[in-house]
Amino acid sequence: MKPSDNKQLFLDMQEHPEKYSDQELEAMMDRLDCEPDTQAAWQRFQAKYGVEGESGKPSQQRAGFSMLRKIAAALLFAFTCGVLGYATYTIIRIGNKRTQTSIVAPKQEIPHDKTGASAPDSLFRFANVQLDSILSMVGQHYGRQVIFRDKKARILRLHTTWNSTRPLAEFVEILNEFDVFRLTDERDTLFVEFIETEEGK
Repeated sequence: MKPSDNKQLFLDMQEHPEKYSDQELEAMMDRLDCEPDTQAAWQRFQAKYGVEGESGKPSQQRAGFSMLRKIAAALLFAFTCGVLGYATYTIIRIGNKRTQTSIVAPKQEIPHDKTGASAPDSLFRFANVQLDSILSMVGQHYGRQVIFRDKKARILRLHTTWNSTRPLAEFVEILNEFDVFRLTDERDTLFVEFIETEEGK
């Protein structure tokens, strides 16, 4: 991959982290962490600008530009290190932001059966579980397909309770109290749409 391709990929990862998996982000971080091969770069520099031998003394015809070339090489190396450091910091920060998205449901009463006793076999407590995992289980129970219209909603992590003996509409209403996504039940399908908020941006 050419350096320009790496740069374009890095910029795209900064603007749209949700399009990339954690493995792709880590692979980019590994590429950015690789130290430049200064020896090979110096050899290419020597060949291109006529610097002779291990001493680094310039040839007679290029002697006037020797110091300028060395300064340019040092500045280029410093700039490359700065870009790589900033890229690594940005990708780590994006990765941490994605894994720390977690919201807590409003306090809910534990549902009871008709006798007034709690129904533990039908009661599920989700603690810091991704929304796609919760809805996969709920959708399967009620015979619904789940479609996420936004990838951002899929990775939200929730703390909530679900009583599988209660109607689906009741659980949909509970989840919609989060005000971060909108859940609708249409034609045997649960649609999930992310709601952009100031915090979510």
